[in-house]
Amino acid sequence: MEKEALFGNLLRVYTGEYTRAEHIPEDGMIVTIEDVQPVVSNDKGTLLITSPELPRPWFLNRTGARVIAALLESKRREDWLGKRIEIALDPTVEYLGNRGSIIIRQRLPREDTPGRDA
Repeated sequence: MEKEALFGNLLRVYTGEYTRAEHIPEDGMIVTIEDVQPVVSNDKGTLLITSPELPRPWFLNRTGARVIAALLESKRREDWLGKRIEIALDPTVEYLGNRGSIIIRQRLPREDTPGRDA
């Protein structure tokens, strides 16, 4: 992806085309991973996740990707499709003057825990 294309994508994050912390309830929510696409520029990359429960696509950082890979026991993004995770708002994080960050709870939703009867 060209640098200008990525820069344009990142600008759209800040202008409302992508899910931001303010879209997530403080007590969290369960989302289904519908699609995962890589976005790469220079040697840095991120993933763009879509979910029917989110109002817009969500940019996932490297730490979030590692948490999801550990939870779902796979580093292959294809294996994440259709899986459910729990996300929440962490109001203690501050970045560039903005408060709040989307975090991934380090547990699967109760009904998705292996070996658990529904």
